Amino acid sequence: MTLSKRLETICSFIDEGAVIADIGSDHASVPLRLLELGKINRGEAVENKPGPYNRMKAALEESPYGEAIKPVFADGISSLGEEVDTLILAGMGSNLIVSILDSHKDKLDNVQTIITDAHTDMGWCRRGIVALGFIIIDEEMVEENGIFYNIMKWKRIREETIYSEEEIELGPINILKQSETWQNWLKKNQKKYRTILLYSKLRESREREIKNRLEMYEKYIKN
Repeated sequence: MTLSKRLETICSFIDEGAVIADIGSDHASVPLRLLELGKINRGEAVENKPGPYNRMKAALEESPYGEAIKPVFADGISSLGEEVDTLILAGMGSNLIVSILDSHKDKLDNVQTIITDAHTDMGWCRRGIVALGFIIIDEEMVEENGIFYNIMKWKRIREETIYSEEEIELGPINILKQSETWQNWLKKNQKKYRTILLYSKLRESREREIKNRLEMYEKYIKN
């Protein structure tokens, strides 16, 4: 089984021997791939709607690895097993990711690692998960079919972590890595915001906000 670059990157962020719960698992592709790679021995695949849940369950039943993954029909992490130490929240917006985690904080007691693939407002995602007591230890910007995905790996910590506004918006590890894909993402956003400033009539506050964001991007763009 070979997955998309985005999903393979998510798999690469999982620790050996982790007990995972894949929230919004779709066809359980990530848990099954992790089993195939020998990175995990068991886990949970979670869906909260009958159609996707039944498709996921069928995919597990058809796979030679499927018995190691428990299909769960539940809302987010509301029924999370106590043995789960790693969460995967991929393919959803930041608001939903943070809401899922924030709504059932008691279920996070045994969770040590979170993998996120937020498709909107990555700054919101970073703020929300930092507030829950986790720190970003790795992240990777991936591009597929012209769409950029920022995959992040979080670990629980005891001390409070304070990130700068730039680190929250752009990603502290992205800033350190300076990957080519991240550079391409910066340039795409630079072009977008320059176009908005050139052709749109904006409120003064909105114009100032966009200029500040553009300045932030251009600070890290390499010519």
